[in-house]
Formats: sequence, structure tokens, C-alpha cells
Amino acid sequence: MRNGQRFGLILSTILLAALAASGCNNDKGKTGSGVAPKPTSDKPAPTGSGVIQGTVKFAGTVPAPEDWGGTSSSDCRALHPGTIQLVKVQDGKLEDAFVYVKAGLPEGYYPTPEKAVVVDQKGCEFMPRVFGLVAGQPIEFGNSDAFMHNVKSPEFNQGLATKGVKMQLKLQEEGVMVPIRCDVHPWMRAYVGVLSHPYFDVSKADGSFKITGLVDGEYTVAVWHEKLGTLEQKVKVAGATPAALDFEMRPK
Repeated sequence: MRNGQRFGLILSTILLAALAASGCNNDKGKTGSGVAPKPTSDKPAPTGSGVIQGTVKFAGTVPAPEDWGGTSSSDCRALHPGTIQLVKVQDGKLEDAFVYVKAGLPEGYYPTPEKAVVVDQKGCEFMPRVFGLVAGQPIEFGNSDAFMHNVKSPEFNQGLATKGVKMQLKLQEEGVMVPIRCDVHPWMRAYVGVLSHPYFDVSKADGSFKITGLVDGEYTVAVWHEKLGTLEQKVKVAGATPAALDFEMRPK
């Protein structure tokens, strides 16, 4: 083999090895959603006795119920009315708003709860429709209907073929909010706030929420609603007296 050919072969081999190494590094540095994982601290974050509590209120005219979309399925049509109310308001208080600490937490990591968040598929709906968890915390999905459902997110796609079936799955990527749907009945949707910490809540029927276990400090707290968007406010936590924080959401 001539010197020029030998040099070309060596150079080609080096380039191929470099490309292969680069591809492997890219795979290791990303998760299934294509987002590089955030670095984590090697020390646990401090916790305290501070509380943020308040009410998510609604101002304006409540939107009319929407077409549910499930009337094309005879199975679901028998279990569900033709419309669904996604903006649930009682006496000016808003239900199913996801409230969470967006900024201000001390550095450190928070342990991932081992207890699963339970989500059922019943009457061709996800129950609950809005919930939160810590990244990596298990979700126990169940099927209470007498026909097949499935659960699909950016990180998994699994079938729940029969009534009574349960399956535990996990979401590792943080996001507010991560959509979950049933591919068998694509109008079935849920939304989950996946966070690195446990400081969140979902507003109850009376609009109330409560976030506990905080250390003293100033926090940015955000609220998300499926149809009404997001709002943010700052609040200071000091001592054992709960910090009061109310949100008022309006139609877009």
C-alpha cells in the first residue's frame, strides 16, 4: 500500500471514531425528550415549617362547557355527557389550578417520594385531570372502565387493556405542564406538573391551596390553568405564620 493511501485510511479511521464518540456522548447527555438533564447538588436541600396558602379566584364570565369529543365512541358515549366544563368555578373560586414554587428555593436536592401518585381512567376521563409530582416519582395508572385505555406522554406509551389493570410508570423530565392522553380515546387528557421539589398543590373546589415545609425566604409562586394560562407573584415566608397569597385568573 502506498504511503498516500495508508495515510488516507488512517485519517478516515480517526474521523469515524471521533464521530462515533460524539454520537455516544450526545445520547448519554440527553433523555428521551431530547433535553439535557439539569445538574443536581450532592447535598440535601434544607426544609422548614413555612407555609404559603391562599385562594385561586376567577373574575369574569365563566366559559360555557366545551364539546367533549367522545361521542364518536359508543363505549364512552354511554358513560359521559356530550360536553365538559374545564373552567370549574364555585362562588368565584377556581378549581384545578396548579400552584407551585417557581423560584427562590435554597440549593440542594429533594428526595424523590416512593409513594405513587394514583391516577384512574374512569368514565372515559383521567381522574384527577390535573396533578403534580416530583420527577422520578411513580404514577400508578389504573383502568376502571370495561374496555381498553392507554396512557401516553413524551416519555411512555402503555396500554391498559382491561378493567382493573394497574401499571406504575415514571416521568423523569421536569415540565409544567406535561400532557398525558389516551391514544384509544384521544380527547381524554390529563396534565401533570413534574418538578424537582415537592412545593406545589392543586386548587380545591373552593379555590384553596396550601404549600408547606418551606424555609424562610422570598419565593416566586406561579399558577397554571389549562384554559386560563399562567400568573406569577412574589411572596415572603417568615416564621410560623402562613404567608397569604391569592391569585385572580381571567378568561384569555
